[in-house]
Amino acid sequence: MHTPLPRFFKHRVFFVYWALILALGGYLAYDYCTDYYAELEPVLKNTVVQGVASAERLNEYRLMEIHKIADAYKMEHNEQLRRKAKAAMDQVQVCQNRLGTLKRTPESIRAEDIEQLADLLEQLGDSLFLFVDQDPILEADLQVLILQHAAALKTPKMQAFFRHVPASKVALYLEDLAWKSVLALNLVLDYLQKQITPDEMVLKMIPVFEPTGCPRVGQAFTGRVDLVAYATNPDSMALFVNEKKYPVRNGIAEFQQVYPRPGRHTDKVKILLTNPLTGQIASYSYEIELNILKP
Repeated sequence: MHTPLPRFFKHRVFFVYWALILALGGYLAYDYCTDYYAELEPVLKNTVVQGVASAERLNEYRLMEIHKIADAYKMEHNEQLRRKAKAAMDQVQVCQNRLGTLKRTPESIRAEDIEQLADLLEQLGDSLFLFVDQDPILEADLQVLILQHAAALKTPKMQAFFRHVPASKVALYLEDLAWKSVLALNLVLDYLQKQITPDEMVLKMIPVFEPTGCPRVGQAFTGRVDLVAYATNPDSMALFVNEKKYPVRNGIAEFQQVYPRPGRHTDKVKILLTNPLTGQIASYSYEIELNILKP
């Protein structure tokens, strides 16, 4: 029920990322005393920054779609997914804020800053794991994007990297970590978006009619229509009996009629269901047969 994302746009940030990571990894690992790759640095930094921006826009789109479905189809299942998506977005934002602070003064990063960053990434990875319901493929991707780097930051090799490489390389490395975090968030939001349920609002059973007494000529008669399968959003449903509209509460509508003559009588029931996303209206019609008694 959500707007499909163009295939190229959907996957391009990942394609660009894995193509770039080889060049970026080699550049960061190259001996810091040389300037062989100096001319490559602006290109890499610009590409990484653009990648972060593209991934963030995609994440905002996915979260918007999740909100739209959850608002339209009010079910506890959808609300749980909405809460997970919002929590994942907030946790990645905390990580982004910390990386942003470190990027502003890369030459002043201390050992305790690196340790705190490693702990923050580890917490982020563990939290995102909880949102993908033990999906082995997604867990493997999150391991590569987040948890491997959290573990690497605690090694002597990475400690030496922060102490000895130029500030520009440190800033580029931190920018790359920011990209990895928003890519990890994209994987989680994509998973949650696919799990959210748009209720198709199709009545699977004929409504059950329940009389509250025997209908008699000239006396007010109350009947109940029990909609065994009904739309979860009450604003999307309208029920009419003999062209008069009656409210539906928790799948039950009560109507009142006064019958002028004895004998067989037919009440016409019509139900209109409006798709809250598309505005499309589905109509269902039924008949209720009653035997009207003399007073």
